[in-house]
Amino acid sequence: MNRFIRKLSPVLPLCFLAGCVMPDEQEMQVMQTIPRIEKDFGGVWGDATVQRYVSEIGLGLSRSSGNEDAGWEFKVLNSQLSNAFALPGGKVYVTRGLLGKLENEAQLAAILGHEIAHVVCGHTAGQLQRVQAAQDGAMMSAIVGGFGADEVNPFVAGQKRFSREQEKEADLYGLNYMARQGYDPRAVLRMMDIFQFACGGERPEAKSTHPSSDNRRQYLQEEIGRRYARFVGGKTNEARFREIVLQRQ
Repeated sequence: MNRFIRKLSPVLPLCFLAGCVMPDEQEMQVMQTIPRIEKDFGGVWGDATVQRYVSEIGLGLSRSSGNEDAGWEFKVLNSQLSNAFALPGGKVYVTRGLLGKLENEAQLAAILGHEIAHVVCGHTAGQLQRVQAAQDGAMMSAIVGGFGADEVNPFVAGQKRFSREQEKEADLYGLNYMARQGYDPRAVLRMMDIFQFACGGERPEAKSTHPSSDNRRQYLQEEIGRRYARFVGGKTNEARFREIVLQRQ
């Protein structure tokens, strides 16, 4: 690892890493809930090629996070809804509908990096009580999306799950992970444009607990200019993404 890459590595307080570790009983309860969550989103998509591809991208990003041994699982759910979310224990999901809106691999890396960061920083551990209390599809949607599942935007959908500070933290850590994998960091800005257009803007309740799109764009642009300028123009792997993902939709 060269000196510059080491410089990019975020300092991870022990409390952040501890957030990924749960008592066996709690972890078992989450594991019992996961099949219901997957079912509510159409089950795991049966395309093994796409599953391997998304898992490969996710595992690469997890190595950049310094937590590659956290038992990560990356799955594509067979739903046309646009969503991405993470659960305690390193379970990261993206829907088939979301993949269909993307233009390249760097945008996928931006999404997966953001969700990985929520796990690494211990944000998902705070979801345990809501996961355990879930009894129906509406509650399950609230757990993984914040809104009704048909309105989910993974870059503005965390407001009922995570605080403003947690979302900013996930944005900045996720940006670090994708840059360290050599992706063009500007992909995260393009992702915001794609979903703001697809979802028709932000819902009013998003503004109280969640950074606005303008605010997020500002601090992300500043971070790119300050720390990741040399990565601008990095890989996007558009052709590979189209061949593996978009042609299979």
